[in-house]
Amino acid sequence: MDGVARLPADMVVRCYNKNSCDIFNDYPGALVLMTEGAKVYKKAHEALGNQLPAKKRMQHCAHFRANDMCRLGASCRFLHVLMTAQELEERQAARLRRAQQAEMEGGADELAEDED
Repeated sequence: MDGVARLPADMVVRCYNKNSCDIFNDYPGALVLMTEGAKVYKKAHEALGNQLPAKKRMQHCAHFRANDMCRLGASCRFLHVLMTAQELEERQAARLRRAQQAEMEGGADELAEDED
C-alpha cells in the first residue's frame, strides 16, 4: 500500500477491537491509513497536545481487518490499520487451524458414510 496517505509515524494510535471498550492495541501512525475515522482521531490527538485521546475510542474497520479492504475506502469512519508481522502470523495460523478442523470434520463425515 505504498503511496497511500497515513497518520504521522510518531503518533501512537489506540485502536479498540470491534464491539469492545476494553480490548485495544496501540499502533504507530505509519500503520494507520488515512480514513475519515483516522482524521477524527488525529484531530483529537492534536487537540490534547499529542496525547492519547482517552474519550475517543476508535475501532478497527471490521471489513478492512478481515479482508484487507473496505468498500468505503478513505471515507470509512473506522480505522484501517495494517497488520503487524505478528498479527499476520496469528491470522495465518488461525486460518490453518480452521482448514485442518474442517478437513477433520469432513473426514469424519466420509467415514460415517462409509460405515452405512
